[in-house]
Amino acid sequence: MAHNTISGIIYETLDIGAYGKQSDSGVFAESNIYKYLETNSFNVPPNRPLPNTNIPIPFVLLGDQGYPLKEYLMRPYPWTSNLDPEKEIFYYRLSRARRMIECTFGILVSKWRCLKTKLQINEDHVDTIIKCICLLHNIIIDQEGVDDTLFVNIHQTNTEIEISRRNNRSKTVAYAIRDKFKEYFNNIGAVHFQNS
Repeated sequence: MAHNTISGIIYETLDIGAYGKQSDSGVFAESNIYKYLETNSFNVPPNRPLPNTNIPIPFVLLGDQGYPLKEYLMRPYPWTSNLDPEKEIFYYRLSRARRMIECTFGILVSKWRCLKTKLQINEDHVDTIIKCICLLHNIIIDQEGVDDTLFVNIHQTNTEIEISRRNNRSKTVAYAIRDKFKEYFNNIGAVHFQNS
């Protein structure tokens, strides 16, 4: 199989099999991807400047309020901090990017309709089938592109997941990275529709 990369879901780093009632951040904390990121062994490309700047910034994953802020994981500012307009724009841009991720799951389910219902197979084979579907799905996307008619309406909920403060501590560096993204989205990286 391929080595760890950022582009696409790779069979070796795809984690399957968490309980449906477990929080997303809890599933992530138990995943191999989390372990690779924490030990800096995921082969993430080096920091690169944001477009039209000389500000080097790391590649990051996107999470909601339930995730811890990390150097490699961006989450919104806490609502308790009375968001100023710049933080609101950061929140909007982060949410907009996260919706695109949610759409990828909708596309996956639309193309592989067996995922719409309970799989009628032996439980021992479920993980392998899901991994194969993800791998095949990425191969098809690479070969054919994305059919825009597969995009689904994703309704974002305002539910926040409570997790222990021990898992939600953030390093000063992670705060600085989030602030750099906020400054970028409010200045050079601004888009005309973000203030609407």
